Amino acid sequence: MRILVIADTHFENKNELETNLMCDKIYELVLREKMLKAHQILGYVTFVGMIAQGILGGKLYQGKKNGDYSLYKPHKTVGKIVTATYFTGAGLSLFSPPPLVSRKSEGINNIKIHKVLANIHVPAMILTNVLSKDVNSDAHRAAAYTAFASYSFAMLSIIIDF
Repeated sequence: MRILVIADTHFENKNELETNLMCDKIYELVLREKMLKAHQILGYVTFVGMIAQGILGGKLYQGKKNGDYSLYKPHKTVGKIVTATYFTGAGLSLFSPPPLVSRKSEGINNIKIHKVLANIHVPAMILTNVLSKDVNSDAHRAAAYTAFASYSFAMLSIIIDF
């Protein structure tokens, strides 16, 4: 829902108002494009970070069996970076201006799949962070794997255009 406030603005004629509104729409379109491009770039950065986390987490899990927690701090640091890039990217998508033209389509498409998978990886990502406090938690690993899998499929749904 857009709210246009024209109070305290004096327009000489209707054309000036229409020109001003058109400039606002162009600004929104450019802003949306930049925000979604940044969302895409951060998505790839997050994906690489998640892979690194999986490697570190796997080695940490194996090391814990022998009492070796040497990878705990690197795993925690990379986890904070992944969390920051993930939620920044999500915010860019959620708070970008709405599209100027709504393209409602029947059936399943890649954008709908992307959004459905977001409903899985967002809570899984939150749960991964909540459960990270317990270093011996298998639930943390399960949440992380769920987040990674659903996130990967969400990315694939955009890359593979159908």
